[in-house]
Amino acid sequence: MNDDARAAPTEGRAASPLVLSADADRKGYIAQELTLEQLQRRNLAQNIELRRRFASYLLSIHSLVNAAVLVLVFLIALNKATLSERVVITLIASTVAELAGLVLAVATYLFPAPKTRGPGTE
Repeated sequence: MNDDARAAPTEGRAASPLVLSADADRKGYIAQELTLEQLQRRNLAQNIELRRRFASYLLSIHSLVNAAVLVLVFLIALNKATLSERVVITLIASTVAELAGLVLAVATYLFPAPKTRGPGTE
């Protein structure tokens, strides 16, 4: 182990700061002393923000696809475009299935199932 990262505290001891300052001065960063708990909280907050951003991008893409399908259906209704009835039904059904799958994926990604504790853990 080098001087830049000290070992995490063991159980029963007070939480000593974990120093991560390998080349902070050379890169212009301010070195901070953070406890392991602070690092875990910061990591969790970043994960939540990343998940929200990813979900937002997915929903935006889905909205654009649905808008395109809606415009296509209106063009077909106004006789400006032609597609067979089967293709239109498949297109509409696939967008509904896409929405259901996207909602399921986003919901399970944003709200993961709680971790269950195995036998022998407190």
